[in-house]
Amino acid sequence: MAKKADFYYYETFAKCADCACRASQILEDMIKDYKPEELPAKMEEIHAIEHEGDELNHGVMEALIKAFITPIEREDILDISNHLDDIIDTIEDVVLNLYMYNVKTIHPEAAIFMNLIKRSCELVKNSVTELANFKKSKQLKSYIIEVNQLEEEGDRLYIESMHKLHTSQGDPIEIVAWREVLKVFERCLDICEKTAGLIEGVVMKNS
Repeated sequence: MAKKADFYYYETFAKCADCACRASQILEDMIKDYKPEELPAKMEEIHAIEHEGDELNHGVMEALIKAFITPIEREDILDISNHLDDIIDTIEDVVLNLYMYNVKTIHPEAAIFMNLIKRSCELVKNSVTELANFKKSKQLKSYIIEVNQLEEEGDRLYIESMHKLHTSQGDPIEIVAWREVLKVFERCLDICEKTAGLIEGVVMKNS
């Protein structure tokens, strides 16, 4: 069990992961009932969450500067915090791409990707919540494994979606737009997997 003074890092990880969960939920809901005219408002809503995540990440860095002893290695704390922030940034990038490319209609694969991303964010949140007590946790390993499985599922979906997109005879501008959006979807799942991998690495080094 972590000491009381060490819980700041674990609690902040959980808050950052919660930001990612909230942002992913907003984006999933938006894609399910897509209205292009609502994009500016959704951009503001998600950007506010992204800013919240940035503040939390900055707080972790300031705490590390002042700390004499940390519950786990400083590099691990910094890496996990930065990756959690990257997840939120990437979710925001999806909305920005939809707006910049003036996307009018949503491809069916987008809803599948967002479901994978939302589930991955929830599992990452569960993982960082369990990290403070990882030696006794019975769920942490299963959370990490499931994040890996979702990333693999996302890789397959990305390959098939890109193939379908480039053989669709569709509007070239729309193809370019969705190529970029699909890349961001895949990148978000990849960052979730890397975050889970960092957590697994902390467990291995401290067991």
